[in-house]
Amino acid sequence: MNLKSAKSASGDDNAESYKMNEGNRLEIPSPSIYFLDLHTLKVFHTLKLGEGQDITALALDKDNTNLLVSTADRQLTIFTDPALSLKVVDHMLKRGWEVDGLSPLIK
Repeated sequence: MNLKSAKSASGDDNAESYKMNEGNRLEIPSPSIYFLDLHTLKVFHTLKLGEGQDITALALDKDNTNLLVSTADRQLTIFTDPALSLKVVDHMLKRGWEVDGLSPLIK
């Protein structure tokens, strides 16, 4: 399969929504980050960036849960799993916030 970059303002991150054109090419928006299944080489998730946010660097944190993206327009973006973030807050509440809750943080 040939991949062709195409500008798109669509907010849809579903790889199934991209159509094959007459040249058997998949038209996808650019710039974007694509996650591929290495066994099938199929796109299973897409992270779309804005116009002019060309990627200059990518990094994963130590436990591979957060993706850090640096762009040409000097922006730093962190992509994370919201479910994982809730687990971290839950863990913090269990370890020491349960006495006062969040009241010391709210003024």
